[in-house]
Amino acid sequence: MERTPEDAGQDRYEVELRIALDAAGDAVVEGTERFVGHDAAAAKAALEQVDARGRRQVVEQGLARSFRGLVLSDVAVEGERRTGDPLVIRYRARVAGLARRSGGRLVIDAVPYPARLSARFAQLAARETPLLLPSDERASLRFTVVPPAGAVPAPGPVREVKGALGSYRRGERLEGGALLREDVVEVRRARVPPDAYPDFVRFAAEVDDAQAIPMDLGALPPG
Repeated sequence: MERTPEDAGQDRYEVELRIALDAAGDAVVEGTERFVGHDAAAAKAALEQVDARGRRQVVEQGLARSFRGLVLSDVAVEGERRTGDPLVIRYRARVAGLARRSGGRLVIDAVPYPARLSARFAQLAARETPLLLPSDERASLRFTVVPPAGAVPAPGPVREVKGALGSYRRGERLEGGALLREDVVEVRRARVPPDAYPDFVRFAAEVDDAQAIPMDLGALPPG
């Protein structure tokens, strides 16, 4: 497997979320997205092309990929005019039906900000030419999910996936009555030859499957 030259290792994408749920499964989401390195430069270039109204639409469209039924109430952008600084986007939104009831419990099925490795890199079952992974990627996602009163979340076990070109780790724990979840996804820059491609396909599928396991927010109190 051919490794492309290493970059500076400074590119990364970080997300922090606070999700407050009510008994109906509706949520208030407060989020911070932080882009560093080339990711920051690319995001700044996209935002520079639009005015304040268009910028809000760009952010809202991006969030809609993670949150169906999102209504954005506030958004702020920091660092977009300072070369070399991270780009930081902060927002607050309401999301209807983020969680659902299942057997008297409240669960979140679709994780926000999925890595979608299979859809992005491994759509084919086999290849006759190498697959280029153009840059190192490191995404860290931190979710604090506050359940409705009376519900006690059930943290899932640690889940890890390791491959020749990347890794994934998901951990959950209780903290102050909330469910704290942390995901870290890493994919290394490389040129994947056809004979190594099936292993990468398996790695991508295992990451997507591990990330998609629902979060259990606990049993809802009667009434």
